[in-house]
Amino acid sequence: MPRALFVAATKQHIGKTTTAVGIVAGLKERFKNVGYIKPVGQQHVAVESKDGVQIRVDKDVRLFKEFFDLTHCDYGDMSPLIIPSGYTKQFLDGEVKKGQQIESIVQAFQRVEAVSDFVVIEGTGHCGVGGIVEMDNARVAALLGVDMVLVCNAGIGSSFDELELNRLLCEKHGVNIKGVILNRVQEDKMEETKRYFEKALSRWKGCQLIGCIPYNSYLHAPAMIDYEKLFRRKICAGQKDRMRHFDKRMLMATSMSRFVNLLQMEEHRNTLWVTDDSRTDLVMALAEHVLACKAAGKDWEGGLILGGSEFDDDGAEPLPAVYTDVKRALMKADFPVLRITHDVTEAMKMMNHYTAKLSADDQRRTSAAADHTKPMLDFEKLLA
Repeated sequence: MPRALFVAATKQHIGKTTTAVGIVAGLKERFKNVGYIKPVGQQHVAVESKDGVQIRVDKDVRLFKEFFDLTHCDYGDMSPLIIPSGYTKQFLDGEVKKGQQIESIVQAFQRVEAVSDFVVIEGTGHCGVGGIVEMDNARVAALLGVDMVLVCNAGIGSSFDELELNRLLCEKHGVNIKGVILNRVQEDKMEETKRYFEKALSRWKGCQLIGCIPYNSYLHAPAMIDYEKLFRRKICAGQKDRMRHFDKRMLMATSMSRFVNLLQMEEHRNTLWVTDDSRTDLVMALAEHVLACKAAGKDWEGGLILGGSEFDDDGAEPLPAVYTDVKRALMKADFPVLRITHDVTEAMKMMNHYTAKLSADDQRRTSAAADHTKPMLDFEKLLA
């Protein structure tokens, strides 16, 4: 059997990639060359291959290659199959052959394996994702002849139910589940969760609890760069702090006196404020507060999103004369400011439903993910 492990999740937004970062970080302390491959990708980015050709790879491939400096692995081998829009119809119409997919994945894995001491294979979503093109996680793991580790959220009943559904699919394809990693476990329920999950897993032969990762609010707090992606706009001030993360979001729909009082509170030092573009009084007050903090040598790490902004067809900002002074003040205060066309109600709703993901652009969060998850994993069980 290859020295490799397939990492899959029981459902979307579980923290699979975050957990995989911790696994690779720990393996790099034990092996010289750790490889990484994502056989089936969905969200892709453009990168430059070794021979200087522009190719498209899954976004997580770029993250792992750049963060862990996996120079021994080729981009093309790390992301052999991308499923862009329209691919499913091409497959069902017979324009893409199953055999071509298999050949691409197997040969890419063999090349990564040949130059690595250990390979981490990251799946796409839960074990059934990709089934429409006959390349779901369970089939790919069976194809490569590797064991699987399943990542699921904490919680005993519901999490085990989700695990059971994934286990049945793995069993169908003859894939061995080496273990389970629980993510986002509440600190005060850690020991209880471990105890009962180990009891539940005892009915699955050879499957162990490999780790319990506590909840970490920072890893789930979006940075301003995430909001740039969500709203498809670039920040207009504070560009050097695009990676800034925020503890909370607050809608600025209050009186001036109330808002000024809120700004003085320590709990709002790292708040992302959201208000309508027309509330120039509050915006100016915020800019003045930031400048005062800087003058006093105090850290202020908040941000601002302005909803209901107007833009020309070319994306330029047609600022009314009254707003020129506001923009000048924001530029002087130099903190992250994002102007968007959405009204504030719609914007808040979008942000509340948004899940921040690890990305190659935010190395600070990836480093925090590695430091948080790695110590929580039992690598003796993982490598047994």
